[in-house]
Amino acid sequence: MTKIMIDDLEMYYEIHGEGFPLIMIQGYNGTTESWDTLVPRLSDLSKRFRAIVIDNRGTGRSSAPEGEYSINTMVKDVVGLLDALKIREAHILGVSMGGMIAQELAINHPERVKNLVLTCTFPGGHTLDSIPGQRAALEKNAWLYSPPPGVTQEAVREQMLRMVYRPKFLEENRAKILSASVKYPTSSSTLEKHFDVILKFNTYSRLGRIRSKTLIIHGEDDELVMPEGGEILARLIPNSRLLMCKEASHCVLEEKWSEVKPVILDHLSEPCLESIGSVF
Repeated sequence: MTKIMIDDLEMYYEIHGEGFPLIMIQGYNGTTESWDTLVPRLSDLSKRFRAIVIDNRGTGRSSAPEGEYSINTMVKDVVGLLDALKIREAHILGVSMGGMIAQELAINHPERVKNLVLTCTFPGGHTLDSIPGQRAALEKNAWLYSPPPGVTQEAVREQMLRMVYRPKFLEENRAKILSASVKYPTSSSTLEKHFDVILKFNTYSRLGRIRSKTLIIHGEDDELVMPEGGEILARLIPNSRLLMCKEASHCVLEEKWSEVKPVILDHLSEPCLESIGSVF
């Protein structure tokens, strides 16, 4: 196990492969364990890059410091790891809440971010209410640590699965999803802190500061982070490209990995990119 102290955090991380560094940041309730549960995302990317995966504070094998959390705190955690590993610049890939951390990292530390991949995420702020249904969808995350009266944990799990996977994909992969062992589950207290972090997140007015070449990936049928969020990111981030994937939900990287993987690899290899739109 590889851990390092970064201020008040004992961070767990893993390094896979060789080459230019790629930091991969998981989302709400995600850990280093979950990258390759259904498809070999980490395994595939580590064939081309020095892929570094982390457990965000409070999740997996990282410690859970006292006090409130914020996206900026988690950005400092990532920067601290880069410093400790003597990495001046890296590609950054962020999923959902990890995409929020990635946005703030690219805004506040542009010199550390070579190319950026933002998946199933949004800019927060007023879009939480201006995008129809967005707040109500995200608020269901709170069920993971505080389910409504009379709602069982099994019912909560089923509700969340149906929000993040398309019905066909879920039924085809249900056994594998349910059988995946989680050795290091996230505590209720951390889930509550991360939920508060998501609701307070806001990069809307600062997205124009992102200098990194950016690939935005979103599922057309995402019911947790609405597709409009990805469209707004593409409109406001200079030198960005949007892939809006058909028949894909919040877990677009799993549902469409065979189609998305070559686009990510090309993006992280291209020297420059004009702003265009694409649909699978």
